Amino acid sequence: MASDINENCELTHLARYNYQLGIDAEFLRQDISEPDFLDNLLKKLKGKEVDVVCGGPPCQSFSLAGKRKKFDKKDDLFAHYLKVIRQLRPKYFVMENVKGILTKEGGRIKEMILQEIRSIVDLKEFHQLLHFVTILKKHEKDQSFILDCFNLRLQFETAVEKEIENLKERYLLNIENKFRLLTPQNS
Repeated sequence: MASDINENCELTHLARYNYQLGIDAEFLRQDISEPDFLDNLLKKLKGKEVDVVCGGPPCQSFSLAGKRKKFDKKDDLFAHYLKVIRQLRPKYFVMENVKGILTKEGGRIKEMILQEIRSIVDLKEFHQLLHFVTILKKHEKDQSFILDCFNLRLQFETAVEKEIENLKERYLLNIENKFRLLTPQNS
């Protein structure tokens, strides 16, 4: 299932998935900000559970490459994207990152988006996931590197801004140490 307002995207999607690959793919060509978008999306999904949502709001108003308007109506399209996430409750979602989004309005837009994302993620049970990874590491010793990476990555989700740099350093150090073990020593 895919959605976009561009007719060429719809044609490409249907040609690729339905014609070339023989998959019965759905497409919704509609503006995400229209009031009936979510209802139409749910009709297209026909009650199917969604595991992954990939996408993101248009980036022109955030991008450093083009003209940036101070209060572009496209700035709020991320909120519509997050409404879709909130409604579908996928296991994972990917939201497009645009470099300019970090600096627009002195970083206020970035903080607003992060606050919205955190409101969707259920952090009440998060400690159980971290505990499970710790227990799993004890039983799956051959997977300790991957589980360490996963554990550190999970900690990013609950960390406050001042802890992020330390977590990044620990994460990268963990990877560097693994590469040192895997890389033969040059004499």
